[in-house]
Amino acid sequence: MFDKFTIEDIDERHFDGVQRLEQELHVEEPFREQDLVEMFVLNEGAYTTYKGSVAILDDEIVGYMVYLEGKIGSFKMANLFRVGVTKKLRRSGIGTLLLDSIEVKNGAEIEVEVGEERYDQAKFFRENGFVVIRIEEDEIDDEGNIVIPACFVMKKPQAKNKIELSERLDWRVQ
Repeated sequence: MFDKFTIEDIDERHFDGVQRLEQELHVEEPFREQDLVEMFVLNEGAYTTYKGSVAILDDEIVGYMVYLEGKIGSFKMANLFRVGVTKKLRRSGIGTLLLDSIEVKNGAEIEVEVGEERYDQAKFFRENGFVVIRIEEDEIDDEGNIVIPACFVMKKPQAKNKIELSERLDWRVQ
């Protein structure tokens, strides 16, 4: 599928590549280096921790994903914070491989909020097994300004067969 392709956990070596990719994708509020350091170096949450992965093709970061993982007892949940793939490689399976890696590594159910106007994102998540579990209305302040825009909350139930998912990921990465 790809010549030299890997998925790795985000660490300090990847910060510049993630920031470059966010610039290419015109992310509204891109991560600053300080944000990445706080999330991945200083991250010591008691119940939740930031985690992430990068997709690397021929030594270039071509995709990334950041999520917040929480655990209560044996229940694991991953709240997907951001996913991005370089425009030239969209629809090549990289975003799906990044999503699959959360399940393989962590066995967590994945939840994501998608802005109600972001039909392309909602379509991507639906194609990857996510279902809408609720719709959040606009959150409006006392002056009538939208503080948090409306969104679809989507969830991907935990994989039934971890071995099958792991084999699928191994096959697609090779």
